[in-house]
Amino acid sequence: MKTLTFALLATLSAAGLAQDSFKQTTWKPKEGQENVWAIEFKFQVSGMDAVFTGMSHRKTVKVNLDSSMEIEGWTEDAKVVLGGSVMDQPTEKSTVKIGADGKPTVKEEFKSAVDEAFTAIGTVKLPAAGAKVGDKWKLTDPFDRLGPGEAELLGPADFCGHKCLAFKVTYTVLAGGTAEGKVYDDLETGVLAGFEATFKKLAIAPGIESDGTATMKITK
Repeated sequence: MKTLTFALLATLSAAGLAQDSFKQTTWKPKEGQENVWAIEFKFQVSGMDAVFTGMSHRKTVKVNLDSSMEIEGWTEDAKVVLGGSVMDQPTEKSTVKIGADGKPTVKEEFKSAVDEAFTAIGTVKLPAAGAKVGDKWKLTDPFDRLGPGEAELLGPADFCGHKCLAFKVTYTVLAGGTAEGKVYDDLETGVLAGFEATFKKLAIAPGIESDGTATMKITK
C-alpha cells in the first residue's frame, strides 16, 4: 500500500463559521508533529476474503515561513491476511512537499486505483466560498483512474471521539466502478479524524477487480 496515500490526508480541513455554514481552513502542524491512523481494507481475491491492516504515520519534518511544508509518511505493522495466510508488508518511507496552497507541488503517481481512491476520498475540501449543510459540489482534482466526483457537506458529527465536520464523497472509477465514503475532519485541530469508504469494481491489482470496504481512524 502506497505510504504517500495517507501522508496527504490531513493537509486540508474545515472549520465551522456558523451553525450550518462552514468555510475551509488549512491545518497548520508544527515541525516534528506526528499523527497516526489505523487502516483496515477488506476485499476479495479469487473468491477468498482478504484484509489489509496497518498503522499509517505522517510526520511534518519541515514547515516554511510561507506555510509550505515537507511531510514524511510510512505504514508500520502492515499485513495482508488471505485464505488463512498472513503476509507481512514492508515498511517504506516517502516524502512529499506541500505548497503554500495546501496542495502537492508535484502530481502524485499512483500504483493502483486503490491508492487513488484512498487519496481522493480523504482529501476532500470545501469550495473556496464555503458551503452550508446539504450543499453539493463537483470534485475535479486530476486522477488517472477516477472520473469527476461529487461531495456533499453533511455537517457536524462525532467520529473516534472527535467533534468533526463530515462530508459525503462519491467518485466514479473509469473502469466502471465507484468509490464513495464519509470523511471526518476534526473541527478544533483541523486534522483528519478518518473516513469510512465503500468500493465497487475497484482494481486492487493489475487484472484484479473487487468490491471492498475501508476505514481509517486516527489514534494519535
